[in-house]
Amino acid sequence: MKKNKIVFSKKIMDGVNAFWMLHDGETPHREDGPAIKYESGGVEWWFNGEPHREDGPAIHRADGSKEYYLNYRCYTEDEYKKEMKLRKKKKLTLKQNYAGYNLKRWEIFPRMYHNQNGPAIDNDNEEKWYLFGLLHREDGPALTDKYSRQWYMHGKLHREDGPAYESRVDDFKEWRLNGYEYSEEGFHIEIKRRRRSKILNDILDIQV
Repeated sequence: MKKNKIVFSKKIMDGVNAFWMLHDGETPHREDGPAIKYESGGVEWWFNGEPHREDGPAIHRADGSKEYYLNYRCYTEDEYKKEMKLRKKKKLTLKQNYAGYNLKRWEIFPRMYHNQNGPAIDNDNEEKWYLFGLLHREDGPALTDKYSRQWYMHGKLHREDGPAYESRVDDFKEWRLNGYEYSEEGFHIEIKRRRRSKILNDILDIQV
């Protein structure tokens, strides 16, 4: 499956400190590095507003102290290493339902659905894409059933190239960004504003 390169967070400077936030400007999030960098040298990894890192401490302070987090839960260093070994060994669990229709579910913990390579819930009537328990998909609707198609990012209705909710039984549509609802006109105005802001931020990053 071909995946498009999508940037979920934007860099915000607060004096000499750097923060990567979702477009709401309040939720720390970054997938390719620390979401917070302090002038003092401390760094923090955040995913969708929660501390999370799978290849080391999520919080690394300038004084050398560290904290380990996975899906917002804090671990000691030994607990963290054991949990990561368990996750790598277990990977994803595929469960087949023996009811009257085909059902496939991928989960890393009971009721925490997760699949990075496809839908985490797939049956004859619906298809749902999850990432760490949150509805999420980068290149299409995260939820599709006989009634609607819905686009989600990190558990919130979100789509930047059209309505985030499309009814399949009538003409009803909803335009949403990070969960916030817009009129169709307001949506297009906000998208233009974000594109201008991104261009400006790219120019400032080049200058820095």
